[in-house]
Amino acid sequence: MTANLQDDPRIDPRIKATLGLMPAESSQDVANREELLARANSEQGRAGMEAMKGFMDMCDNEDIAPSAGLTIETHEFTSQPDGNTIKVQFIRPESNEPLPCVYYIHGGGMQAFSCFDGMYRSWGRIIANQGVAVAMVDFRNCLTASSAPEVAPFPAGLNDCVSGIAWLRENAAQLGVDANKIIVAGESGGGHLHLPIGPETQPEPLPLLPSGPPAPLSHTPRPLPPRPAPLVPGNPTRAPGSPPAGSATMPVLGNRPGNRASTLGPRWRPSIPLPTLNRRHRNRSPS
Repeated sequence: MTANLQDDPRIDPRIKATLGLMPAESSQDVANREELLARANSEQGRAGMEAMKGFMDMCDNEDIAPSAGLTIETHEFTSQPDGNTIKVQFIRPESNEPLPCVYYIHGGGMQAFSCFDGMYRSWGRIIANQGVAVAMVDFRNCLTASSAPEVAPFPAGLNDCVSGIAWLRENAAQLGVDANKIIVAGESGGGHLHLPIGPETQPEPLPLLPSGPPAPLSHTPRPLPPRPAPLVPGNPTRAPGSPPAGSATMPVLGNRPGNRASTLGPRWRPSIPLPTLNRRHRNRSPS
């Protein structure tokens, strides 16, 4: 069965509208890696990548991710075992105290994009505005180059990520990072790369999960919130047909007075404050 985005009742209509603007792409099998590299580096392939990066650059602005009060630097380290050079985008709130750090691995299927692309520059600042340092590793991709010019198949990118967290620990004092409060995070391909980093970098093996068939999942999708109404001309705070004061509405992403950090409202706050997390925490269900 082929999934249809527009028919999925779990997805907010506003997300559907945004993603609907992006052209659908079909996937095809290739004979070998060389054919895939040739496609990615063709004129059409490069044009598609530039268009995607242009879209990602639209996400980078000061309204969404303010840079005031942040120090943004680029560092380099030597990755092992290949001896190649990898860049790190390091973002830190201005503070004289050692801070917890999020070691972030960007998405892109482990084959494309860079932590220096607009969306990730913005995302790094949003995280840092929560009061933590952020180290975003720009590992080697397997299809198109990041800031690292080498394009290499797995496990090159994983080796870079493992080497990067070792570099972060070794230089924690100089970077103003609390070495006992480093967590590893990532999304999409970066989420895959973050999974083996714990076992790879732990001084002793972590306990294995129980074996056996997984427990059945029980999930009922919650109803979607109402689509927000357009604003009344001349009145930026009131919309025609908008619910009365005190009604439950969808939290809106944005900066609130007296709070630099963007938020999705009280319903969306993490159950554990981010600065208190360390790399041994496991995901927990909201209470």
